[in-house]
Amino acid sequence: GAVVAINGEAGDSPAENAELKEWTGNWIVRGKPILLEDSADRPFLSFDAHNHGKYFPAAIVDREPTPEKYNTIWGRWDLLVDGQPRRAQGYIPRARTAMGLDATGDRLYLLQVDGDQASYSLGMTMSDVGRLLSAFGAVNVMACDEGGSAAMYVRSQDGIVGRPADGQERPIYTHFGVGYSPEEASAG
Repeated sequence: GAVVAINGEAGDSPAENAELKEWTGNWIVRGKPILLEDSADRPFLSFDAHNHGKYFPAAIVDREPTPEKYNTIWGRWDLLVDGQPRRAQGYIPRARTAMGLDATGDRLYLLQVDGDQASYSLGMTMSDVGRLLSAFGAVNVMACDEGGSAAMYVRSQDGIVGRPADGQERPIYTHFGVGYSPEEASAG
């Protein structure tokens, strides 16, 4: 039922059934915890049942399922926290995926950048991703998995858009999707 979706985290390798190892965090779907493994290395985004977003920077370790974490997905690194750049590494352009929120938590930003393909697109640095999303109004941004995992699905475009670096969508553990319900929209 997703209208748009991007990749979350891919784990230790692109192979099916590969272990997550160090790449874990909080993952909650419709109030049901899937993983509660937050650490000081992983930021996460949460949305309450009314889709109000909240950003949890990597420095905050929080493994408690609460109503504000009705839907939660972890990221790989902080790119912006309260409008300030946070990731100095990632200076090589790559395919990237990132998620961000505005200051109120009412606007979600999703970004997928093709890259790792010299004849098509080199990608962006992490700093560039943070600056780009900041220019659109994001104040908190986290990087998701990158490289061959970077992909975006758009239903109105009949599937994956852009050119994934692997040449096709890579199997990964988590995705973040945005759905739309005409009944909920008409109810306000």
